[in-house]
Amino acid sequence: MESQHNSLFDLHIDENAKQSLKGTAVTAGIAAILSLIVSIVGVIKFFVDKSRTGYENFGETGRVQSATNLFSVIISLVITILLFYFLNRFSTYTKNGINASNAQSLNEGLGGLANYFKTMGILLIIVIILAFLAILVIGLGSK
Repeated sequence: MESQHNSLFDLHIDENAKQSLKGTAVTAGIAAILSLIVSIVGVIKFFVDKSRTGYENFGETGRVQSATNLFSVIISLVITILLFYFLNRFSTYTKNGINASNAQSLNEGLGGLANYFKTMGILLIIVIILAFLAILVIGLGSK
């Protein structure tokens, strides 16, 4: 019998591709860290602005607005952390896989990048649907 391979394709990566993947992984790691920092600064800014504004002076409307803003900040932070996880996973595993010539680690890194793009695609579809619904509501409200 012939020896079986664990994968369908026997992928060989030349030095140019290795350098490109390393550069992409480093850039992705920097982008992941910066996005997380920006999101954390946004959360801090929300609480600083909230303490300065004092929505409680506006009664029930101010409390609803404050709660809505807090919900938006929390959702934004959760999405950013999820995207950071996938992008950082791509960066870390891809660099380790290339440095150690470990195909399993490289596959896990590329899987992290795939998950990142899947998540971004789902978020984009949700935003498009919400924008369409907003336009529809505005259009129906103006008649």
